[in-house]
Formats: sequence, C-alpha cells, structure tokens
Amino acid sequence: MRRVVISLLIVALALPALAAPEMVAHAGFATANQHTDGLSSDAREGVALGFGVQLPLFDDFRLTPELWYLQKGFKDGSLWEMLDLEMKTGVVSIPVILSYHFQAKRVDPRAFVGIAADILVEAETRRTGRDWVDVADESESVSFTWVLGGGVRKGHWDAEVRYLHGLTSITDFDYTDFDDTVSQYHNFKDSTDTTWVLSVGYWF
Repeated sequence: MRRVVISLLIVALALPALAAPEMVAHAGFATANQHTDGLSSDAREGVALGFGVQLPLFDDFRLTPELWYLQKGFKDGSLWEMLDLEMKTGVVSIPVILSYHFQAKRVDPRAFVGIAADILVEAETRRTGRDWVDVADESESVSFTWVLGGGVRKGHWDAEVRYLHGLTSITDFDYTDFDDTVSQYHNFKDSTDTTWVLSVGYWF
C-alpha cells in the first residue's frame, strides 16, 4: 500500500508537468565580470540568447529547463597592479528554474531562482597590446552558477532580468604559454564570475 500511495503521489505531481507546457525564446545582452584576489576589472558586454520550456507544477509554481548561450569575460583588467589583462569567454548555460507567478490582472509577473551548469565553448585572454591567446584547455570545462531574477509577461511578449552568481571556479589560469608571471600566482585559480542578463522574449 505504501508503494502504491507513493506511486500515486509521483503520478499526481508529474501530470501537471505533462499538461500544456509553454515555450519561450529570449534575446538580450549580458554584462559579466570576473572576481578574484588581486584582479580589478570592468564588466564586458556580450550576447545572451536563450530558450526554455515552462512546465506547470502546482498552484502558481512553474519549472523551466532552459538552454542559453552567453558571452562573458572582463575588460580593462589589472592583475596585482602589474599586468593589464582582458578576457572573453562563451558558454552554453543549462539552467533549471523554479518560478513563482504572482496574481495580477493585466500582466503576469514572476520571481525565480535556479541553478545552472555552464559548459565552456570558447575562452581567450591577452595582455594589453598583444594578440589573443586561446586558453579554453586551461579553463574549467564545466562550472555552476546560481540564478536569481524576475520577469513580466503580457500576452506573447516577455521582459526579464536575471543575476548569475558563480558557485565554482571558472579557470585554473595556469597559462605557462601565456605569461610566466601569471602562472606563478596560484590565487587567481579561485576566479569566479557574476553576470547580469537583460532580455526580451516571445512565448509560443
């Protein structure tokens, strides 16, 4: 009996997710920066493109698995006040979002939280005035990020802002081919990033 009850509960929870999923496509821009001891830098702007499938759970909660492409990095960086650096990266981000939808008459506002796995697809860095160097092999191939934000939907149109806060290190930064001075300092291995994403979307 206990197994039957548990099975029924699982089915009851799964049925709403199978009913009437909605899809949304987003386009916007990302403003990202990296943070570590000794690094002072400005945010780098880039492209943000995303797609999600929203599944109803219960009451006003929704679960949305998503797929994004984000351009990140930093610019005008100064490392230990010795080296001028900049970096640009591209990641395929896979968030799983839990959202709460507030009751409203004209629009559908929501707040959400989630976690994302970021898969690195490109990473380049350089000293000021020098050529870009591919450092994808020396960077972490997968990192994890908290996702917080909110959005407003009206009809088919959507507007959203989200904040991404890195949970795990994004680079080893042991780039002996790039710069011997950089590779001698190990505190830069703990580099994480933060990103703001502003986007507009269309539901279909």
